[in-house]
Amino acid sequence: MERVKRDDGGSSKARGKKGGGGSGGGGPLPPRRLPKPIPQLVLTVLLKRLRKNTGHFGIVSDLSNNIYSTEPLEQFNVVGVHSVRMAEVDQTILQEDDDGEIKVTITSTGQQIDTRQMQWELNTKGTWRGFELETSIKTTLEQVNNAIVKSLPTYKFIPLGRSNLIRWPENQGTGDLGGGVVCWKGISANVAMGWQPYLSADLSHCAFLADTKVMDALKEKIRDLPNDVTQWKPWQFQEAKSFLKNVKIRYKVNGKTIGGPVTELLPRSVSQETFHWEEKGFTTSVYDYFTKHHGIKLNKNGPCLELRKRCKVPAELCIIKKGQSFSRKLDDKQTSNMLNVAKKAPAVLKCEIEEEISNLPTQDNKEIMSAWGMNIGNEMLFLKNTRVLAAPQLRYGPGNGSNSGKGDAIITPKEGQWDPWSGEYAFLNSKTVNVWTIVKVGGAGDKFAPNDDDILQFAQQLRNNGNRKGISFKTRPIRDDGKMAHLRPNDAAASNVTQLVELFENLATQNCDLVVSIIPRKNSPLYSHIKQAAELHVGLLTQCVVGQNVTKGQDATVQNILLKINSKLGGVNYAMQIPPDIEVLNQIDIMRCPMLIMGADVTHPPPGSMKKIQIGKGKTEDVAVPSFVGVTGSIDMTGMPFMMDIRAQRKADRGAAEVIQDLDKIVLDMLIMFRRQTKGIRPRKIIYYRDGVGEGQFPEVLHTEMLAMRKACNSLTDYDGSPYQPKITFVTVQKRHKTRFFYHSPRGIVNPPPGTVVDKEIVHQTQTDFYLCSHAGMMGTSRPTRYHVLWDDSNFTADEIQHLTYYLCYMYVRCNKSVRIPAPTYYAHWAAARAKALTDGMEEYFGNLPKLNERMRRHEEILKNNPMHFV
Repeated sequence: MERVKRDDGGSSKARGKKGGGGSGGGGPLPPRRLPKPIPQLVLTVLLKRLRKNTGHFGIVSDLSNNIYSTEPLEQFNVVGVHSVRMAEVDQTILQEDDDGEIKVTITSTGQQIDTRQMQWELNTKGTWRGFELETSIKTTLEQVNNAIVKSLPTYKFIPLGRSNLIRWPENQGTGDLGGGVVCWKGISANVAMGWQPYLSADLSHCAFLADTKVMDALKEKIRDLPNDVTQWKPWQFQEAKSFLKNVKIRYKVNGKTIGGPVTELLPRSVSQETFHWEEKGFTTSVYDYFTKHHGIKLNKNGPCLELRKRCKVPAELCIIKKGQSFSRKLDDKQTSNMLNVAKKAPAVLKCEIEEEISNLPTQDNKEIMSAWGMNIGNEMLFLKNTRVLAAPQLRYGPGNGSNSGKGDAIITPKEGQWDPWSGEYAFLNSKTVNVWTIVKVGGAGDKFAPNDDDILQFAQQLRNNGNRKGISFKTRPIRDDGKMAHLRPNDAAASNVTQLVELFENLATQNCDLVVSIIPRKNSPLYSHIKQAAELHVGLLTQCVVGQNVTKGQDATVQNILLKINSKLGGVNYAMQIPPDIEVLNQIDIMRCPMLIMGADVTHPPPGSMKKIQIGKGKTEDVAVPSFVGVTGSIDMTGMPFMMDIRAQRKADRGAAEVIQDLDKIVLDMLIMFRRQTKGIRPRKIIYYRDGVGEGQFPEVLHTEMLAMRKACNSLTDYDGSPYQPKITFVTVQKRHKTRFFYHSPRGIVNPPPGTVVDKEIVHQTQTDFYLCSHAGMMGTSRPTRYHVLWDDSNFTADEIQHLTYYLCYMYVRCNKSVRIPAPTYYAHWAAARAKALTDGMEEYFGNLPKLNERMRRHEEILKNNPMHFV
């Protein structure tokens, strides 16, 4: 698809000439990629034309690059080049005047799929269960089905991403998120193929830029921003530049609407920025061009934007185009506002999903639906064959009070949660804190910093609650004037880390076991600086606490902190015990059959994330931010303590690498650590939970990572000297999907109870996969997690792997609740997050990943004594 003729953003007389303001550079306009909405708009017009001209309604498109048809288009003479004038297109979504012409070239792929056998199976048996379907054919058919759904909506919906259909609102949206960002609502729908084809739909809430004046958006996002750009502080300029990068704007000149993406926020004001006006033969300022030539009143000290790397436009004239999704990370306030907008009770969400489905224009497109043999109903699928698994039993230590001498305490969680603080018994293995200290880390003027009385009260709460669970704080915390670190969150990481290293080294000489560090707020940059100083340089254990939590001094908060402290010190809060009355074989009892339980995750930076690094005197270079790998593994047969390894990685072509590199070395280290901790025991099974893998990546990830694990095992010997070959089970964990469950109870429509398993009808027709809702929905509507067993040497039954997965959701030490994904996978997520924190300020090494990985290797004392330091 290419543009034959287009407006260059200036007046018709200035087209193709050099000029200021809206005119841009000279000469023929360079080819550019079409803005995202244009292919959607053009293909919609073309599809209607083709259906009308051929009388064939079985033509649909994904509104991007592909057209699908129930019959070869050649037999309708639909080949070659087709022209679509922009005058034929509804330009409401473009918000600018475009009189160009687009050429669309249609070429045959030669690919044809015979679906007669599939149709026979469905018609005669009513199900595809057990029917083998080639992966490439299944993928193509799902793409076709999703294209049909995408091709139906009129422009009250915007196709966004692979499956979201976002409603074009008459006003700003469904909620203001702050910082120039609003929330739009729509439906997220994709056709999946289980035992039958079904439409998986969910309500979708997406962040969009508010269509407001550029200057208003900047002032909302950046505090105390002056109108005079020459008065902006460096951090204000950088924040404004980052916000506006690639944002599409529009403005009016001589009654004509012009627009384009912002390529640069220029450093000088409109009166200082100049250009050569070729038509007039002289150089003028942007301010003079717009005020004298177009008669527009302007602030002469206002900021100036560069559009398409060729036009200079005053920012105060510009309005942010409506309909631009905000793909960057939301800040804390925006995230909180998004949750408030998006969270809905199950009954409310069910009604809204059904309403959105009914608003899809299927009735207006009966010919298309009929041509493809598709019909979308308005009622949700009712699943009868679901099960609710029983919770495991949890074993704590002996009682300290009246229960003393009666053995270990056994707790059975109810509705996915339990309260170990209500009984007088200890943790299973409680640790002792011999020497410890509390350090305030923050600026002298930090308004959230607790006072000395608050800190002493907090310390006493730690000791009192710790004693209840067997954690002994032998001494009062070390305190003197040297234990206040006057650091600023926005100071350079290297400077803060240097000061913290000096402080922590002094504490290390006093044999300090634990440093409780009080930080100003959650997600403060000081958190990263503390972890770098303690874990990379000194080898000291730290526990960060937000200042407000110290001031409030709530017992529940202190108790949650103690859960982490005991685990970090190497203790075990509790262990899993399979109930004696459950019919699950001993092979999933980790106390009887030694297992290395692993979790793995790869976190990727947002698309296009770059860091500017110094490469020489006055020279800088943009370097891509790497992906971070976190891998965790259980240490012993309780399945509670975990070790972790971290890596930074990138593909050879600088893209995001999903397959974990060097996994063989990571697994080998974990097997050796397990053997050391258990005094020679080799795990007989490896259970590997892999997060963050899409279905299209299953073959590559399975092949590469299984080979890496086998390589690690083969480098060791078993008890009899033969090659060590444990049984491996490879399970993927998928959180980002559209499936929701609504549980019909006497109380109405509610979230499914913890332990709800769905492994029929909506799952794969031949492979082993299942949905598990393992947590109690505390806010809004629960989303189950989907698990796919890609490999299983142990030949686990479906019941066994489901029970083991569910039980592992109770092994997360940071809370007394069953969580949404197995604990090892959750820990892998935190491990990858710790890798990111440990590299804050190390951007100069982003171009040299071996060096970066070397610098982020944690201190030997931490690795040896505190394997769970990352929780």
